[in-house]
Amino acid sequence: MASPEDEKKAAPTADVTSLPEIAIVEESADAALDLLEKYGHTVEAATPAQLKKVRYKLYFILLPLLLLINVWLFIDKATLSYSALLGIMEDTGLTDTEYNNLSTIFYTGYIVAQLPGHYLFQRIPLSKFVSGSIFLWSILLFLHCTASSYGGLIPLRFFLGVVEATLVPAMEATLGMFFTPQEYIKIQPIFWASCMGCPLPAGFIAYGLLFATDTIAPWKLFMIVTGSMSFILAIVNFFYFPNNPAEARFLTIEERVWVIRKVHESTKSSIEQKRFKKSQALEALRDPISWLFLLGAFTLMIANNLQFQQSLIFLKMGVGNLGSTLVSAAGGGFSICVCITATILLRLVPNKAGYWGAAWCMPAVAGGIGMAALD
Repeated sequence: MASPEDEKKAAPTADVTSLPEIAIVEESADAALDLLEKYGHTVEAATPAQLKKVRYKLYFILLPLLLLINVWLFIDKATLSYSALLGIMEDTGLTDTEYNNLSTIFYTGYIVAQLPGHYLFQRIPLSKFVSGSIFLWSILLFLHCTASSYGGLIPLRFFLGVVEATLVPAMEATLGMFFTPQEYIKIQPIFWASCMGCPLPAGFIAYGLLFATDTIAPWKLFMIVTGSMSFILAIVNFFYFPNNPAEARFLTIEERVWVIRKVHESTKSSIEQKRFKKSQALEALRDPISWLFLLGAFTLMIANNLQFQQSLIFLKMGVGNLGSTLVSAAGGGFSICVCITATILLRLVPNKAGYWGAAWCMPAVAGGIGMAALD
């Protein structure tokens, strides 16, 4: 005899023409399903030309918005590094140890906020969560100008880490809602080029501020500039960042349906599902690939942290403030070139992501050996 739940699952759903069977999830339904039930039977299957047009719309509207958020997110992470070149250590009396501690404090807030942050962006519409996080980090950057000591910077760096903690997962979730896995793997290097290239705009902003003759300290001007840009970015995102494909203002109703169909046909899963499932969490914990990703991200971020500590290294090596800002800009430009190269290689030699990941770690290993062994 069938249980009530089995009968519920077997019950007929609204007619959604030309869409592969979409399962209605219990209690918390996929947000895209409402749109499909309302308009799916009136929208015909998209032609290749129409899908291409939608794809280019995503490439030229959604992707640039995500890239802009990502590059500014990493510029904000590096504000302390550039401020070290612009006089913050002298003005606040920071020692090298205290400077390093502030970097640790930032990432302490980053780690502490992971669970509550992920819970919040599952409960709050993504556009509000993303724009709210950016707004809060802009306020915190402005407040850096009021700090006059190590003690004043501690809470600011901690809470900056808190509000930035889950922005990257939120953007990754957005990419997953709009792009198929095949498209996703090709645009990932472009997405990450934005953060790897953050020293390029940040370096030139810092370089220009070194010539400032205002009574305001250059490092405070740097915080004001980055905070102002973050504030503007928060306003833009409030109006334009999509919660999901069903609510993307830059797409027509037909285009929204086509995006949902395309992603579902490729993944066979919900577009946006905000219900925590214990079975999926346990499956992820038992999967060795999850732990390999964790280990890879952890070790790579240790290496990447050099970019936030290099200011002290340059100054101790006798590289001047102007030279240090230009060196960081050159490093950002090189990183962008590498990401573009990686994108091309992923397209030319598909389905070899693991091999490419291992290959791209080799220059970092060689660089680490050189940093330790060379004079």
